[in-house]
Amino acid sequence: MIKSGETFIFALIAAAGFGGWAWRQAIATSPPSLVVHADFMACESALKIYFLNAGTLPHTHQGLAALCDQPDTHPLPERWVRIMSRVPNDPWRQPYQYNMWERDGIQHVELRSWGRDGILSEDDEIHVFSHP
Repeated sequence: MIKSGETFIFALIAAAGFGGWAWRQAIATSPPSLVVHADFMACESALKIYFLNAGTLPHTHQGLAALCDQPDTHPLPERWVRIMSRVPNDPWRQPYQYNMWERDGIQHVELRSWGRDGILSEDDEIHVFSHP
């Protein structure tokens, strides 16, 4: 016999599953600029978690792949954990460009999608953020 508490938990799990499905469908059918923005926000959050574990952001040559696979080039992270199962591609199935530089003790990151034409231009989607 199912108790009311069990029914509530089942309904909550089912709603969460549907909500995840609905979110994926919403992103899949969104305009490309919204998909890029959502990917940038996900990557920024993952990079902040990486920083907390590793003590630094991945260097440019390590790229966003450092969020999925442990880097084997210097600088090696102090502590590494897999944060993403895979790095997303932009809506045109191209990898996002990652660039990290340091100035005055602050690490800066630029994420870039070269857009539909795949050519570096002023029309590219760009996201820049800094970390302590």
